Formats: sequence, C-alpha cells, structure tokens
Amino acid sequence: MRQYADILTSAARNGWNYTPAAIDSGAKRHFEETKLQLIAAGFEVMPFGAEPRCSDEVARK
Repeated sequence: MRQYADILTSAARNGWNYTPAAIDSGAKRHFEETKLQLIAAGFEVMPFGAEPRCSDEVARK
C-alpha cells in the first residue's frame, strides 16, 4: 500500500483531488493488481491470518 500512498501524494502535489470513495476504490484495485502480479511471478498470496501449510514430505523432516 506504500506505493499507492506515494501515487496519491504525487497526485495531490500536482493539484489532483480525489474523494474518499475514489481513494478506497483505487486502493482495492491497486492491491488486486499487485496480488495478480505476485501470483504470476509464482508466489502464493494467503489471506491475512492464514496458517501456512506444508506438504507431508516437508512435515516429516
């Protein structure tokens, strides 16, 4: 979310004003786009608070 905050800061410096609803919507869209990029790069994005799972082979070690 730091990247999105930087984008908003830059926009504000250039005179752009956004409603709170537009900021919220943009943050959600930015998060989803970032998540898709991570998945495409081979990462697994887990929900907040999820317990990591490992295969039986890893668990036996």
